[in-house]
This record gives sequence, C-alpha cells and structure tokens, in this order.
Amino acid sequence: QIGARVDIWYAQESIQDRCAPLDRFQPDSDQKNLQTCDHFTADNLSLSVVGLSGSVLLRPLPQASMSPYLRAGVGLVIPTGETLSASGDFIANGRDLTREMIVDSSGQGPRGYGVLALGVQSGSGGSSRFQFEVSDAMIAIDRLTGPADVNGRAPRVRALTNTFSLTLGIAVVFSGRRGRRY
Repeated sequence: QIGARVDIWYAQESIQDRCAPLDRFQPDSDQKNLQTCDHFTADNLSLSVVGLSGSVLLRPLPQASMSPYLRAGVGLVIPTGETLSASGDFIANGRDLTREMIVDSSGQGPRGYGVLALGVQSGSGGSSRFQFEVSDAMIAIDRLTGPADVNGRAPRVRALTNTFSLTLGIAVVFSGRRGRRY
C-alpha cells in the first residue's frame, strides 16, 4: 500500500562558536580584540529551523498487527538564524561596542532537504494504532572553514548534517469507510 504524509516541524541545532588569534592579538590598552573574541566564544547560541516536507510511504503489510513502513520525502527548511556571520562585544572608553568579525549573510534563507524514515505501527484497532518511527532529516548547513580576511569574508563549505529523531505516537485512520492507515 502507498500513502502520503505532510510534516511541519521545528528543531534547534547547536552551533559551536570559537575564536582564537592565528598568532597573538595586537596589543592595545583596552584589549578590544581579546574582549571581542572572548565574547564571541562565550556566546552559546543555537540555530532554530522550521521545516515543511511531503513524504511517500510504502507499507507492504497494511492490515497486519505489526505493519512496517518506509517513508521518503523532500521538503523546505528555513533557518531562523545565521550560520556564517560573527560579531563580538567589547568595552572601550566606557562604551559597549560591537565588532563584526565575519560579514556574510549567505547562510540565511530557505533550502531544500531530504528525509528518510523507517517505522512500524502495531495494534488491532480499527480507528487508531500505536506508531514507532526513526527518521533522518538531511539538511545542508553552511560552515566556516578558515579565518576571515580584512573585509570580513571567510572561506566556507556547505556540509550535509543529519538530524535523527524518534517518534512515538498514535496513527489515526483518515478514511473510516475503507479502513486505510497512512
């Protein structure tokens, strides 16, 4: 049996921020570079993403008491934060200031992703069944690969990340007349 599924989801991914000089910081009385770097490294932000996907389900034994299925789909993910720009705060002459270390907003914006899942439904009820699923959302995230130049541009790479999830729930019959579960 073949079915369809639509998902809307929200997830948070951790981002590891690190800042270190290649050699030593240039000396200055306020230690602006050291303050900026320390602030950036201590700023433990996370990246939130919102996703929308459509999937096709293949269920070889739809009426069995243990009904396994395979799900594959594509979707669109929208990061709610930036993965490439970097800034840090420092105090100079009694004023709080911000320094942009990496100026790049190309990591923002929607992008496509893929999803694969393997699951099983169990139970003998006519209107609902218990469901267990393991899935992987494969999302491309931009990451920096080296230091920025004087204009705030840094080399980057788009890397595929895997976001695994475990879902437990109740599957509901959409068509009571035909008794089909998707």
